[in-house]
Amino acid sequence: MKLNVVSVSQKSNYLFCFSFVVCLLLFMAVAKSSAQQSIKRIDGTKISSDSLTKYLPELMRKGKVAGLGMTIFNQNHIVYKETFGYSRADQKKALKSTTNIY
Repeated sequence: MKLNVVSVSQKSNYLFCFSFVVCLLLFMAVAKSSAQQSIKRIDGTKISSDSLTKYLPELMRKGKVAGLGMTIFNQNHIVYKETFGYSRADQKKALKSTTNIY
């Protein structure tokens, strides 16, 4: 009779891999749900994050706004966070979420 012997380091490697896969799946589930999440407006109506992402660049174009960073909270949780356009339009430097805006 042959016994499979697994060392402590192998067990910790298995545990690490399992934990990593679980965390990755949770992250993917949260990312997917937030991408399809509806955003509650002040007037109580809702808009999808995809619709908002398509609508904001059009508003920027009409208002001649070079760059926009937007974060929306619903019940103290971030439900939408995007940046659009440029931080320096003359240099075509893209606006990032880390760009300081004054």
